[in-house]
Amino acid sequence: MKKIYPNVQARDVLEVFCFEQFSGEYFDRIQKPILRISFSYNQSLPKGGYHMLEGCIGCHKCYEVCPQKCIDINQKPVKTIHEYCLHCAKCKEICPKQVIVKI
Repeated sequence: MKKIYPNVQARDVLEVFCFEQFSGEYFDRIQKPILRISFSYNQSLPKGGYHMLEGCIGCHKCYEVCPQKCIDINQKPVKTIHEYCLHCAKCKEICPKQVIVKI
């Protein structure tokens, strides 16, 4: 390092670091609906989003309030498409049977 940084003060500026673990999310706001991708290194992915339990009556109120329209209403119980979910909880709030849970 002395050859690269002959000045002692400049050499002190250099700090070597290493990430032991991290996680984050990438949002592609250009896509419609917005795409959300979680990533991590050396730890499990953060949990998030909402899951519909048995007991769903197929009323589709969750789909109507979802800003992303990321709920597959072609099945029962309906299913969240997690790559597009923004975790706004509007689906959970509107569900008349209260069968939507945060994961």
